[in-house]
Parts: sequence; structure tokens; C-alpha cells
Amino acid sequence: MIGDNGYVVQQIDDYCDIKPCKNCPKDTPQTVTGRFWEADFVESGNARKIDTASQYLRPRKCGAEKSVGTIKFFCKDVGPNPTHDLDKDNRWERDAIQGEGWCATRPSDLSTKDKPDFWDKQAFAGPAHRWFKAVWICNCRCTPDVVNVTAEPRKR
Repeated sequence: MIGDNGYVVQQIDDYCDIKPCKNCPKDTPQTVTGRFWEADFVESGNARKIDTASQYLRPRKCGAEKSVGTIKFFCKDVGPNPTHDLDKDNRWERDAIQGEGWCATRPSDLSTKDKPDFWDKQAFAGPAHRWFKAVWICNCRCTPDVVNVTAEPRKR
């Protein structure tokens, strides 16, 4: 199975609260405000960066957003629980926007709001975990004044 094509699939739990520049949140919500799965196809022997995290600081807004990811690798056609071609599965969308309002985000490649049928089965690799958090407040000029960003794993 080593060397097989497959998908890096990530469940994203989003904790998001973005408001106009008053009554700013001091931290992220304690409950999940959005959940989706994203998938990136990886060809055998083709190492590449597939996951990044960012938060756009919106003018005249303040907010707190945390993204928590659980990452697994599933072989496409072989192994104990192979996926199928997710590009041909109408439950997965390319370049879709996930989330609503100011908390909307555009995942990296394919994404779905529906839990994949293979997600709870044994993956070839994983799970691994990562998170990204940004909290920002506004000043009188309505530009981001203070931004605190933390993440795990940290770039080494």
C-alpha cells in the first residue's frame, strides 16, 4: 500500500464570532459554529504542501476565530477502507464556500458539509491534529489594531 494514490482528508471544526467594532469577543466560542471536511488528492511519490490556515481581518470588524483540524490519509483504490474518486462524487464540491456570513471560508480543494462514509473507518495514516486561532480588535480608525495569532503545529 505504500506508494498508493489517495486523499488527505481533514475534518474542520470552526469556532467563529465576528462582529462590528463594538462588543468585541475576547475569545472564540466554546461550541462549534461550523463543520466541514476537505480533501486533497495526493499522487504516489508527489510530496507537496496541502494545508494552510489563515484568517482575513475584515475592516470595521472585530472577532475571534479558531479552526481545529483532524487529518487522515485514505488510499484511493486499495487498502482496508479505500475511498472512491471524490471528484466524481456529487457530495464533494470544488472551490465551495463553507460557513456563513463573516465566518465563511474557502477550503483548499474539494469539500463537503456531509460526513464522508469512510471517515470513521480505519485510515491508512492518521489521525493527526492541528489548530489555528486569531483574535483581533479594532481601533478608532476601523483598522485591525491588535491581532493575536496562535497555531499548532508551529512552523519549524
